Amino acid sequence: MGKNSGPKIIGSSSKGNVYYTPASTFGLPHGHVGMYYKGNQIVESVPKKGVRAIASSKRKVEKNAVIQNVKVSSSKKNNSVNWGYSRVGKDGYSYNFATNRKSSHYGDKNCSKLLWSAFKLKAGIDMDKDKGMGVYPRDIRDSNYTKTIKTFR
Repeated sequence: MGKNSGPKIIGSSSKGNVYYTPASTFGLPHGHVGMYYKGNQIVESVPKKGVRAIASSKRKVEKNAVIQNVKVSSSKKNNSVNWGYSRVGKDGYSYNFATNRKSSHYGDKNCSKLLWSAFKLKAGIDMDKDKGMGVYPRDIRDSNYTKTIKTFR
């Protein structure tokens, strides 16, 4: 869940792009997502820290991680990512993935809830692929609104 381990440094990308990296807890695969606030800065939500911003040069990802473009206008991307950045230091971490679509956009949230809320509120899109009770990192990765522009091999 947001562990900063893996063989690859994710590096820079365009503001508003998102990333997915494989991750698992107790052998259960779930993934991890974050978004680029600036070309060299990422916003994400991780256990024990909550919503934070880190340098992209410090974010390590696993093999098969991807960087994706979100298929909305630049202004909607900027508004979404700016909202995500506004939550840094304000929102803690929530382990609730199962029903996170039903919880408030404000307050504790996991990585996928952060991205889903940002783009739902500020771009008017639902990036949850299966529209289930919970939005998971793979739902963001597999959304019709995302297009992979880089894969880490």
